[in-house]
Amino acid sequence: MIPRQKKHERWQHENSNYLIPPADLSAFPHNVDSNWEAITVNEKTGQHITVQESLPLKDGKYHAIIMNVNIQHHPPQWTLDYACPSEFTFLDESKGFEGLLGMNGIDGRFFLLGLCEGNHCNTGDIGKEHGHGMMVIMELDQGEGPPNTFKDGYLQETSTCRWKTLRTVNLPSVAFFEDYSDVARRGDVIVISSQASSSLLFANMVLEDGLLNPETFEVTGGQVTKFAPTSDCQTQYCNVEGIDFINDRMLIGASDSMKGGGPPHGQPFMCLEKDQSMHVFALPNKVELEF
Repeated sequence: MIPRQKKHERWQHENSNYLIPPADLSAFPHNVDSNWEAITVNEKTGQHITVQESLPLKDGKYHAIIMNVNIQHHPPQWTLDYACPSEFTFLDESKGFEGLLGMNGIDGRFFLLGLCEGNHCNTGDIGKEHGHGMMVIMELDQGEGPPNTFKDGYLQETSTCRWKTLRTVNLPSVAFFEDYSDVARRGDVIVISSQASSSLLFANMVLEDGLLNPETFEVTGGQVTKFAPTSDCQTQYCNVEGIDFINDRMLIGASDSMKGGGPPHGQPFMCLEKDQSMHVFALPNKVELEF
């Protein structure tokens, strides 16, 4: 007999996914949206790094909140190590960092690449000016003061720590996308997904022996392929918000929920079939990658 689930609890099975709750429910209660938009990993420490897209802080400006977390499986829970805002600011809550990539760098340093959701790292009509994607190279400044904490899901600022902006990097203009939803890498190859344009950009990173140098890093070249359409050439992968490599020729994607509840003001109903699900994609032969 399987015991009845308690509220907010998911049972862990060997061959199924399960939710990992926060250990501190007063800091991260279940009834408050986490606002997490991306997750990456620091390969040296094994810590996962998440980002809250864009939230107002004490300075009256909108910043991404970047959190280093430790994930445990026995018992299943995660704990916060530290959280620091980005120095980079946004205009509002609607468009911030939508993707995040941890990169080992020169001289033993560690960097984050923050992928802006909107073109020009902006919002509104400017944020929809296709083909102006940007990423922000950041490095942690430990700052001073007691570590920041959370209460009721919101950052409590007690530290001056910041993820300092080192440079902004333009994406190749061949990525004529309306928005940018996630980023992943395999070797020197980077892949960036677009939700609104239902497409992927594959490009090469300029690295030094596999390490990121913030002064010389660039994203170059670029090939674009669209997600497979329906049999009558309509968009069916309407909301891909996560992407990663499985191997050199296969990727896994994750879709968000359909927007707007259908016509006339929302997405077409065909978007419902692929929403809130995982997908495995094999690359077409025309996409040639050099790892």
